[in-house]
Amino acid sequence: MLKVIKVDKKSVAEAYGFEVGDTVLTFNGREAMDFIDSVYMDGETVLNLVVKSKSGDVVEVCIEKEENEPLGLTFSDDSPIKRCKNKCAFCFVDQLPKGMRDTLYVKDDDWRYSLMCGNYVTLTNVLDEDIERIRDYGISPLYVSVHAYDNNVRQKLVKNPNTDKLIEYMDKLGRAGIRLHTQVVMCKGINDGDVLRETIEKLGEMEYVETIAIVPVGLTAHRDGLEKLYPVDRETAREAINITESFYSKGVKVWCSDEMYVRAELDIPDYDYYGDFLQIENGVGIVAKFRKDFSLRKKKRLVGSYGVVTGVSAEKEIKRACDELIRENKKLNIEVFCIKNDYFGHSVTVAGLLTGIDVVKQLKGKNLPDTILIPSVMLREQSDVTLDGMSVKQLEKELGRKIVVADSDGEGFSRAFCRR
Repeated sequence: MLKVIKVDKKSVAEAYGFEVGDTVLTFNGREAMDFIDSVYMDGETVLNLVVKSKSGDVVEVCIEKEENEPLGLTFSDDSPIKRCKNKCAFCFVDQLPKGMRDTLYVKDDDWRYSLMCGNYVTLTNVLDEDIERIRDYGISPLYVSVHAYDNNVRQKLVKNPNTDKLIEYMDKLGRAGIRLHTQVVMCKGINDGDVLRETIEKLGEMEYVETIAIVPVGLTAHRDGLEKLYPVDRETAREAINITESFYSKGVKVWCSDEMYVRAELDIPDYDYYGDFLQIENGVGIVAKFRKDFSLRKKKRLVGSYGVVTGVSAEKEIKRACDELIRENKKLNIEVFCIKNDYFGHSVTVAGLLTGIDVVKQLKGKNLPDTILIPSVMLREQSDVTLDGMSVKQLEKELGRKIVVADSDGEGFSRAFCRR
């Protein structure tokens, strides 16, 4: 059931007499369970609701509205996040150091957030009724972690007997019109080589699989007591890229992440290689899109002294962009600071996992430029806090410099030099 905590002014709900404290019990014959139901209600044109008023009366309400016209109701949602029941050998949460924000230690494997936020799920945490609900609602696309088509290999990685049903569930969803974006977290010696080749081949044969992303396993320095895994090295990454590109040439929408190319010490493919960039949130095509956006930027006169913070993986690309800005603007000085990840370990090289404490430790006491740019991916979404809980204001205080948050796209990056 969904309890009303807000009724928007001049909304459909207000016109039908809804009040804070009312509870929607069912709609169109379905039990009202969670926020997925509220999203679905907004998309309907006719709603038959059973409502328990705040006074305790149970009434039926029939509503007619425009398609996708919001009801104007905000509900409380007491349904808990579905916690992950897997014991993945590469689980990043298990590799986190102590002392971080509490929410970072929450392992979720909730298909509802796959729809809402693009989170990848293994489908080991769903019941048959969940699959039917997804099919009935036409919830699409979903983001699914496959890791290996071979069930024995996948079981070795995920360590949950429910993973045996993955391909069956994917097929049920696909036949109902649900589109799937998939990923493989590649571990050296486990799901690379021939296993990877089979995985891409089988997924590529499934019409409902829209895309496949191959990303190298992320290993931190905090793996005491965990299963021994090996980082993806240069040769392993090159083999994965060769396999992936061979299937891509046959029309399969499969890509390796930018990090794989960095580890392979190979050039990132061109912009057109990535199509609609449907896997960019998975680190696929970020550099190519950055280059394209940067080339199309509105050029402005830039002056001043700046420092740019980045991670090891992006250092080369950021330096290239900064050199171009300097060539265009003779009164612009830029120094790039490549921050090594002491917090998680030096095998972690992406800018999105940089912490405030490493930035401070590696920059404090230096003769810094007037303004320091940090990448937006360092910060928690819709906030100004780093992974280790340091705010932008704290960074400014520690370094004694103005901090500017730079967007990760090429246009946003160049625009950051105008904000001082």
